Formats: sequence, C-alpha cells, structure tokens
Amino acid sequence: MKSVLIILALFDLSVSTAPQGARAPVVAGAIQAGARAAAQRYQNEPDPSTMATYYFGLLRRGPQWTPERSAETERIQREHMANIRRLEMGKLIAAGPFADGGDLRGVFIFQAGSVEEARRLVDTDPAVQAGRLACEIHRWYGSKGIGSKYAAWKKENPQAQDKMVTYQLGLLRRGPQSAPADAEETRRLHEDHLAHIRSLMQSGKLGAAGPFTDDGELRGLLIFRAASLDEARALAEADPLVKSGRLVVEFHPWMAADGTLP
Repeated sequence: MKSVLIILALFDLSVSTAPQGARAPVVAGAIQAGARAAAQRYQNEPDPSTMATYYFGLLRRGPQWTPERSAETERIQREHMANIRRLEMGKLIAAGPFADGGDLRGVFIFQAGSVEEARRLVDTDPAVQAGRLACEIHRWYGSKGIGSKYAAWKKENPQAQDKMVTYQLGLLRRGPQSAPADAEETRRLHEDHLAHIRSLMQSGKLGAAGPFTDDGELRGLLIFRAASLDEARALAEADPLVKSGRLVVEFHPWMAADGTLP
C-alpha cells in the first residue's frame, strides 16, 4: 500500500512537469516504472497480517456549532452519545473527543465495508444531522486490533462504566517539501521512516500507526501512549520524513476508552 502511494506521488509529479506534447510517453514510462516498483517491497514494511483497513472519521465544528449551552444543545449531546453507544454494538470500534477545545472535535473509527457505508453510519448522528458537527472520512490502513481489547472487556462487563484514557494523536499532513525530487532519496527516506515507526511500535510508546490511502492532504496517523504531548511530539519529529519536511505532524489529545489500542 505504501509503495503504491509513493508511485502515485512520483507519477503525478512526472506528468504535471512534462511538456504537453511529451505527456503520452511520460505516462507510459511512469506506468512501466510503477509496475516494476510495485513488485519491490520497502524494507521494514509491516507484516500485512498485522494491519487492517478502517474508515477514520474526523469530526469538526459544523455550520451550526455554537459555544453556548442550552436545553437544545444538551438534548443533541445526549442523543449523540446514545447513538455512539448504539453504533458501538456494530461497526463503530473506537470513538472519543479531542480535549484541546479546537475546531477538530473528535474521532470515529469504523470497521466498515466502504467509505459509503461509513458515511451512512456517520449520518445517523444527531449532532451531524443538526449541523453542530461535520465529519470527513478517510480510508486508513492501520494497526490490526483497534478496539478489540475494549470490545472483549465490554462483553464481559456490559454494565461497567468505561474508563477513559488520553492518547496523543498525531495527524501527518503533507509538508512544505512533499513533492519528491529524487526517487532514490524518496525510497531511502521512506524506508528510514518505516524503521522509525517499527522502533516506536516495539517500544510500546506508539500504539497504532498507518497511512491514509485516499491520497489526500492527510497522509497518515500516529497514536501514542506517550506520557506527555511533549514526549509524543519529540518522538514524531524525529521521523525522517518529518525532519526532511516531506510531512508535518499536528497533535491533539484524544480521549478514548481504555483498551482502544491493540
């Protein structure tokens, strides 16, 4: 999956910078080069059996959001929470708010069959229906087992109150140096990036990670068990792709049920 993303990035660059009359051979050459590169695996790639495809919903303030609290906003919030509990009996495997009070409000993670199915589930949310929240959905290739520990615990303790913990969630976005200038340098940086991620996963401080595969401005996701935001930021900013300016990381403290991470 990561190989495909890099190939697409190189393909877009080669086509956009080629003269108009030369684009047909450039496209053909890019496709052939992409086919050869796709057969190659990056060093330190995760075992596919340890990964899964999810649909990541990023909740933000909607057009009808207001900071004031009223009987109506309290009703919508109660119904929002009731809908989350209903969805957690099915395809919603993780959910929780951001604790920094900004424009981004929280996260849904779905184990759905498609982005369309995830959208239908999001659209059942009363806060989304009322316009207090809006949700963008991204296909995420992330660590297998998200929500499984919590689901097992909840099955054994259906009446118990959830214990909420705070994770440091890093959104990886395109950086100022995101356009790949050299294929070999891109490959080296990507392999070093994967080695860094593997090291953090093995340390236990990084609980889940993986790329968004819809090839947009959001490139990936890191969820840290680090003791503080400063520690998580230092670990993320040591990533070779972040240090090179290919990626930038944006952090939010995310409150989710204990057992959310694998």
